[in-house]
Amino acid sequence: MDSSVLTLDPAAIGRLHRIGGEELVRQMAQLFVQNASQRIAAAWEELEHRDFESIVKSMHALKSSAENIGADRLGQMAIRAESLADAQAMQPLEALLHEMDTEFQQVKTALESGSVQ
Repeated sequence: MDSSVLTLDPAAIGRLHRIGGEELVRQMAQLFVQNASQRIAAAWEELEHRDFESIVKSMHALKSSAENIGADRLGQMAIRAESLADAQAMQPLEALLHEMDTEFQQVKTALESGSVQ
């Protein structure tokens, strides 16, 4: 992992904070964690069934929500996963989903710890 890339963009969290305060940040973080977890789990299941079209949809939605919360690296991974699913590149997609699992856990930890305000 490139340590020069932050797990969370503090500017995105700051924008959310300016819009709706700590409560909005908390709500958005909870929604993101729940939705991202579901999208990644769905992608694994869809990969098992070789449902590449559904993976594209799951990753597109994950990309958008990741960008909103400032999980830029995870969002970029979702963009790559979209492309790999579109190309039906099974093995590279599987490897990327493993990376995404790890990155998601780091984002989740950062959001739950409140380390980015």
